[in-house]
Amino acid sequence: MTLSDIPLLNAITTRMNFLTRKQRVIAMNIANADTPDYKARAVKEPDFQNLLNAKSSSSRSSSSYNLATTHPNHMEASGGTSREQGSEVRDVTDVGPNGNSVVLEEQVMEMANTQMEYGLFVNLYRKHLALMKTSIGRN
Repeated sequence: MTLSDIPLLNAITTRMNFLTRKQRVIAMNIANADTPDYKARAVKEPDFQNLLNAKSSSSRSSSSYNLATTHPNHMEASGGTSREQGSEVRDVTDVGPNGNSVVLEEQVMEMANTQMEYGLFVNLYRKHLALMKTSIGRN
């Protein structure tokens, strides 16, 4: 058994890989901030609903899960949209005089947020490894 066989650690590693790709794209945008006609790029966030449907269709014949209401206080399951509440879809229409669409302030803020999130997942990974070491009697 390897660490990648543990679902939680696999999920953390997958998220860290996504954040690494996102950081590379942000760095590329910043490096090309003065390049004429350069269009800012972004890494698309994985859609949880699509991942869930793909996982369920590979493991079951149907592509959705049926939710059970086993208590009278449970809410009714409604088929809401897969788009998260408050999510913003924005087309890049702000183009500078040289045709460049990179806004440095946005890219730097995005880089800082990505770096903080990556640090959070590194700490989660470390804590779970320490917990497993403790459980098997190693410090």
